[in-house]
Order: sequence, then structure tokens, then C-alpha cells
Amino acid sequence: MPINVMVVDDELIVRIGMKSVIDWEGNGFRYAGEASDGLEALAILDAVNPDILLTDIKMPNMNGIELIETVKRSKPGVRILVLSSHDEFDYVKNAMKLGADDYVLKASVDPDKLIRLLREAAGKLKPERHLESVSVAATSGGESRTQSAPQVLASEALMLRAIEGRLEPDERNLPSLAEAFSGRFAYVTVARIADDEAWTGNGHGDEWASSPAALETLVHVLELNARKWAQASSVKASEREVALVLWFTEQQPRDRFAEIGSDLAIAAARFAGATIEVGFGGHCREAGELARGYAQAVQALEGGFYGGGDRVFVFGIPEPVADAGVRLSLSKTQEKELALAVERLDERDIARLVGTFFANLKAMKPPVAQAIQACLDLYYALKGHFRKLGVSGEDPKFEVERPDYRAIIGFSKVSQAERWFDRYVSGSLQAVRSLSRDRGREEIQSLVAYMREHYAESFTLKQAATMTRMSEGYLSFVFKKETGTGFVEFLNELRIERAAQLLRDTHLPSYAIAERVGYDNINYFGRIFKKVKGMSPKRYRANYTIGSATSIPTE
Repeated sequence: MPINVMVVDDELIVRIGMKSVIDWEGNGFRYAGEASDGLEALAILDAVNPDILLTDIKMPNMNGIELIETVKRSKPGVRILVLSSHDEFDYVKNAMKLGADDYVLKASVDPDKLIRLLREAAGKLKPERHLESVSVAATSGGESRTQSAPQVLASEALMLRAIEGRLEPDERNLPSLAEAFSGRFAYVTVARIADDEAWTGNGHGDEWASSPAALETLVHVLELNARKWAQASSVKASEREVALVLWFTEQQPRDRFAEIGSDLAIAAARFAGATIEVGFGGHCREAGELARGYAQAVQALEGGFYGGGDRVFVFGIPEPVADAGVRLSLSKTQEKELALAVERLDERDIARLVGTFFANLKAMKPPVAQAIQACLDLYYALKGHFRKLGVSGEDPKFEVERPDYRAIIGFSKVSQAERWFDRYVSGSLQAVRSLSRDRGREEIQSLVAYMREHYAESFTLKQAATMTRMSEGYLSFVFKKETGTGFVEFLNELRIERAAQLLRDTHLPSYAIAERVGYDNINYFGRIFKKVKGMSPKRYRANYTIGSATSIPTE
């Protein structure tokens, strides 16, 4: 006997379309009746005696949610499919909780897809009704792209161990696995959140996106939509990844997976608020091959690392291989430029160099493992430079996101890596400036006091850097910021001011004065004096004559 289907929708054109566009009898079904709302459906429910109820949600008098709840109480064996619109996700979730098996969009009903859904629902009927429908479909020549499910499926725990390569030798010959693979091809599918920041939780906020409920919703949506195409079950789920196994009775062409993956991505975005990318591994004929299939699906997903807009990736396209002689990290010259830019807190120059790094990475498109290693090299270089300025991941004053190699090895997109490094650099610079406002002022004040006392001694920037526990470049930056002039210029001004005082108040010769204020070379002293005072020492003294040339005071 064919499977009885009842359609409930308040739009006449929808009921007419459902009745006319599908070859019901040819596929083992019978269009047994229809109603315009829930109350009308309940009035004829016993007479129609449907095996499957295909119902709209928003209807007058009694809506679909109320209808489903009532039918599940009186006829729990009836399978239910929901007709939904794009703005009815909350209703669909409620319908699923009440026992609905799946949903279909009214705006884009495809006869083949609807038949697949109906067959999936029919597979959940009591065994005798399901076998009857399969028999009718076979004798009438009807076909379905969703093949009949294995009567005995292996447990999810067993399948999880299989895709992770943890099956014990004696487990590979278990009857449940043998039955699952008997005459079937298994394909491991991995759906991965494309970007953590893209998972907005369908408008419910970031706190919803990371909750177990969000992941559960995503798993449910993916599993339901995958069953439109094949027998499927989820076997692994984490915060960013869901793995499923799809079963077919024949090997599938690549373009089929492009279609399936696109359907999964659309459903995930609509019903779980998740932007996903989907990777498919090659076919597996036995349990021992599932680990390989999982690895292939994960490898296929690497195709999305460099962007390009694709969401579905099928294993088999050769991965790019970077020339072993090509340098992915910064050159020696760029490394020196980066060190200097960090010392000067030159955010623009740091951004330029980091941007150059990523531009090179995107141009070369090396395998993801190589790209991640290059990112780690950049991170450790930056971390080393910032540590010299007093900022490290262990510093309690470092209030930005902690530098963490685990975040870097988890990059799924080069764009994600770029944003992470932007935040890291910005946060580190902010921390350095925060530290330098107090520490820098105190250190420079102490240094200036020392220089006023010891200006005549040999004193270099390197010695000053050691004294203040700063790098030479950073000391130069902070010194100029606090005093308004450079270190060398400041020291020269101290010396020249003392020399000018001696020229005014004593008859000491210029060479003696030069030695007293810290200059060994009289010619150099003369050049510096003229640069600071605008005239030579001799001319300066002439302007400040102090009595007889023979009256030279001693000190």
C-alpha cells in the first residue's frame, strides 16, 4: 500500500502546487487529503488517516505548532514535515521539539527534494509501513537519491573512534560495522565555522554563539539537511567543527558534493546563524578507511584558508606547494626595520611591515601548515621586541588578549590571522605607552639629573640605556618625548652652557674649557659651540670681556 500524505496550508495555490507537481503514486505515496488550517485538518484526520503530515506553520484558527502538538498526542506514529518561510526559524525549532522530522522552504520547493524528505520520513514509520512503501516504489519504477538506510547502524561512539583512527583490531569486524558498509559508500563530511567572529548566533549576540545550545542547534540543522541527500549521522562536534558520515549505495560525482555542501551552508546560516565551510573526503568502503576520509575532509577545508568566497571543498584538488627556497617570513632587513619600528612605537611602520608579511603570504599561498609556522615566527619576533619594552604575556599590566600560540595554530583564515595581529600590535603598543607614561618619566628624570652632575664625563647613549634598562632606540624615543630634544643634543647643550659660563667668567683658554666640559677635540668643541650659540667661542668671549687679560682667575 502507498504511504498516505496529508497537506495542510491556508494558501490554496500551495496545496494545488503540492498536489500537481509531484508524481505521488509513482514514488510510493498517495495524496490522501488536504486542509486549510489546523482545525479543518483535525476534523478529517481520522478519515484521511495520514502516515505523513505536511503542514504550514502560520495559519488561521489553529496554527501548525498547535496542530503538531495535538496530532502527536492522538497519533504519535504520524511523521510530520513542516512547510516554512524564511522568517519562521523560531517556529521551526518549536516544531522540531514537538516531534517534527524536517522542514522544507515553501518559496523554493523542489519536487525531487520533497520526495527525498518524504522518503526519509517514510523510513521512520513502523517497519511494515516502510517496507510496503519501498516495495511500491520499486515496482512502480520510482527512484530516490536518498538510499534506504542500513537497518543496523554502528553506534556514534564506535564511528567516532573510527574517524579518529582509534578502532581496536577486533572492532573492525563487528557486525554493526559490516552491515553499515555492506554495499555502501561512506563519505566523511566536516563542517567548520568559517570565522569565530562571523558566528553571530542569528542575532542573539556573541554570548549565545559560544553556548552548548548553539552547537546543538548547528549539529541538528546539519544532520537534518544532510538527510535530504543521504542516510547521515553526526559523529563528532566541537566548538568550531561538526563531522558527519554520509552513506550512499553508489560512488558520488564531485558536483553532487558541491550541491550538498551549498545546501548545508545555507541551512547553517539560516537556522543556526553560523557561517560554515564544508569539506568532503573521498569514499570509504570499510571502517578502517574512515580516519583517512576524515583527514581528507579536513585537508580539503584548507582550500578556504586564503579566502576567495568558496564555501565547499572536495578532496582531490592538489594543494599548493611553496617553493622550498621561497622565504615566507620577513627578510633580515625587514626584521631590523620591525625592531626599530617597535622601539619607536611607530604604529604605522609596524602595520606596513606586518602588511607586507601577509601580502607575501597571500601571494605565495603555501600549505596552511607552512603559513601557520610563518605566523608563529612573526609573533615570536614581535613578542621579543615588545618584551624589551617591558610588555609580555605574563605581565599583569598587559590587559589586551594574551599572546598565545594556540590561537595562532587555530587560524582557519588568513583574514582571521591579519585581524589577530592587528589587535595584538595595537594592544601591545597601548600597554607599552601605559607603562612608559609612569616608568619613562621617572627614568628620564633620574637620567637628566645624573647628566647634569656628570656631563663632563664620557657618557654615551649605550651607557644611558644600560642605566635605565631600556633599549637604545626606545630610550631615544622616550627621552625626546619627555625633554623635547634628543639625548646627544641634550648632553651637548649641558656642556656648551657650562663652557659659555667659563668663557664669560674666566680667562681659561678654549682648549682647557673644552676639556673641562667633556670634549677632547678642540675643533669639534668649536663646531658644537657655534651650532648651539650661533658664534665661535672666541667671538662669544669677546662679547663678555671681564677685565685685564693678565687677570686670569684660578679655580
